[in-house]
Amino acid sequence: MNMKSHILLLLALPLLWACSKDFVPADGGYFFPGEWAPVHVVISVTDREGTDLLDPEREDNFFKNASIRYKGETYPARMDGARSGTKSYHADIYGYFLIQQDGWKLIFGEIDGALEMEEDLILNWPDGTSDTLHYHCGSHNLKDMTCDRSWTLNGEHTSLPVTLVK
Repeated sequence: MNMKSHILLLLALPLLWACSKDFVPADGGYFFPGEWAPVHVVISVTDREGTDLLDPEREDNFFKNASIRYKGETYPARMDGARSGTKSYHADIYGYFLIQQDGWKLIFGEIDGALEMEEDLILNWPDGTSDTLHYHCGSHNLKDMTCDRSWTLNGEHTSLPVTLVK
């Protein structure tokens, strides 16, 4: 090995060492090569017999005049497409949309998965009733990319996708 190779190796070793360790920035956080995935709320509505009440072919469907209230803004349910034009793995969803995916579902998004929050989403239905879906997200661990995330529907613990029985 000549002198030039030794010098290049000595210059490369600190870089390799830094890349192999957890890099702790001045603010005490962690450097991580990723980002938090956005949260999308998926809702099914059935009757006691399991009939899909969101089916747009039904005269009495729960899609017409449905809306969701989130952070002070009301989003009416729409049928004009939930996905943006991107081919990204995580396609953006902005609003409240009816989709056909293993039956009919309402999907709302997107909620920033990186934010710590306690937020109510108020689901308003065409029969004049409403349901409250509470979202909790906290205790983000940047090193492990984990957080404490939970949902309650009308005060009862639930998980996504949400199925409502009307």
